[in-house]
Amino acid sequence: MGSIGGHVPGKAPVLACRRCGLLTPLPKCPECGAETEDPGVAPPAEVRPLGEPLRRFVREVLRREGIPKDVVPRDEPLWVNRAPEFDVLEEVVSVRPVLALRYDAAVGRWGVVLKEEGAVRLWEEGGASVEVDEGAAAAVSEGKNLFAPGVVAHDDLEPGSWVVVTHRDTPVAFGTVVEGAEEALRRGRGMVVRVKGSVEDPEPRRLRYDLEGLADVHSDYLEGRIRGAVDFLRDVVDVESAFVSVSGGKDSAVAALVASEAGVVDAFYADTGMEFPSTVEAVEGTADALGLDLEVKETGEDVIPSLSERLLPPSRDNRWCTLVAKLKPVRDYVRSAGKSYTVVGVRRFESEARSRRGRVWRSSEVPGQVNVAPVFDFSSLEVWMVLALEGLPVNEAYEWGVNRVGCFMCPAGKIGEYEWVSRFVPSMWRGWVELLEDYSRRHDLPEDWLRLHVWRWLRPEGEIERLASEESLRWGERVLSRWSGVDPEEAALEFARSECPGCGYCGRPGEEPCPVLERSLRRVFEGGA
Repeated sequence: MGSIGGHVPGKAPVLACRRCGLLTPLPKCPECGAETEDPGVAPPAEVRPLGEPLRRFVREVLRREGIPKDVVPRDEPLWVNRAPEFDVLEEVVSVRPVLALRYDAAVGRWGVVLKEEGAVRLWEEGGASVEVDEGAAAAVSEGKNLFAPGVVAHDDLEPGSWVVVTHRDTPVAFGTVVEGAEEALRRGRGMVVRVKGSVEDPEPRRLRYDLEGLADVHSDYLEGRIRGAVDFLRDVVDVESAFVSVSGGKDSAVAALVASEAGVVDAFYADTGMEFPSTVEAVEGTADALGLDLEVKETGEDVIPSLSERLLPPSRDNRWCTLVAKLKPVRDYVRSAGKSYTVVGVRRFESEARSRRGRVWRSSEVPGQVNVAPVFDFSSLEVWMVLALEGLPVNEAYEWGVNRVGCFMCPAGKIGEYEWVSRFVPSMWRGWVELLEDYSRRHDLPEDWLRLHVWRWLRPEGEIERLASEESLRWGERVLSRWSGVDPEEAALEFARSECPGCGYCGRPGEEPCPVLERSLRRVFEGGA
């Protein structure tokens, strides 16, 4: 794949003005002009607004953890940030991070990790606390654990619960109560609190600007960003030979806005049959709002399930679903429409792989096609503000916690995220789980193959190797065992002639080797891609 230009992903510019209570990408507050500061959001700082369904979920988890729900209040315009982790680790962000919502895949349980702001709010809401003397206060402020001799007074302490450590009725640190804390206090020796952080600023800080208000105070800046992207696009493409690929996601909507203002009139969307209903609505709404001539290609609602049943589910390291349900329709559209440029909503902060592509690159899957990303350098914060400024439709899936919209069962998803999907589209999710359950029974796969969603890796690696059973980790070899020792191309040709479900990716079903099976066999038995 050829690439023109390159960037380092880094951390998106997300700064805060404590005085005004807002987030901004700017070094000076657009409202008061004061210098802004780093709120301490985890890289890559791809923040998005906290949707109401996800807010209710976070408050529900707080209640289960014995933490006052108003640590995350109903009315504060908070943001969330997906931090790097094996599974879901979602920071809830105010002027500084409040907490991290974490899914523990090993035990299948949600929990929270308080941050400094969360500890201050816990104290404000009357949460459990431990008052300490001056010596202990100095120690815990340096990150040292709290021991019984320094305790002056304390509330009832539940092992594992979050607690604020105070001195002179002011928060100085926070942490979790250790097992045996009450006994340590009774005896006057032993650890009481495992300290997780110190409190340098004991005043609670809150955001005051909702998304629309934030977009309004940044309007001049955002309009300049849009103009710059439009100028870039006009410089590198022939707009009459270009179309915009819309996906129903936030980034492609802003790319479509830029494309339409640059003079691009055509848009294309490949409906895989596994999309959220809200994704289709967002695609159509974006095209209508921008006056784009939209062509929709429906892959067929049974293509991905059919191949999943007959061969194997799509996985992160074997994304045949993209080839069959996305790239083939794009390839067909390009051939029929005679287009040379695809405008896409790819941004560098999304992943290291996307960052390496640069703003312009030649497609490896659609011959002769050049992909152009006019919003490549936009942060997620800027994208969300542009959507609000321009009044473009927003996919409802974001409200429920989904980080990147697409197929509802995308193998790139997280286990915790699937729980949110099951609440958002319960009948769709149930249908997919039933397919996997039947598949598991037919191939005699272990229970944890589905519980841990090991189907997401054809050759599992990384953290999942620690969690899953050996039998589950080697599921690809079991499922494809009848082709073990057979040349992959020969096996793929025989499958195409006798068992092909007709996905059409190869162009001539039954006449050419099935690329899905051939790639899968090479991946499992040869370690290839």
